[in-house]
Amino acid sequence: MAGEPADDLRTLRDARAAALGSSLTERQIAVYYGIFVLGEAQGHFALSDPPRLLAANFVAMEDGYQMEVLADRRTRAEVVAALHSYARSAAGCDLRG
Repeated sequence: MAGEPADDLRTLRDARAAALGSSLTERQIAVYYGIFVLGEAQGHFALSDPPRLLAANFVAMEDGYQMEVLADRRTRAEVVAALHSYARSAAGCDLRG
């Protein structure tokens, strides 16, 4: 049955699947990185850590929270609130306004 833990492990160990996953992750990190660098350069952000580290953290959080939503352990609203909380802390600004 697809989606079983054993299937996930096989996918993680498959070189082609791993390369595709890494490529997607790097593209996601690049998007956040660009936002952080531009926001800091324009004076909107006071970053708490290097932009690439923050970008990688966001991608990891998205991936982890996605699994929480799919497993019905968190709601979309809870995840959005958690990501916003981290964004405010990481970027040094209030994103609500």
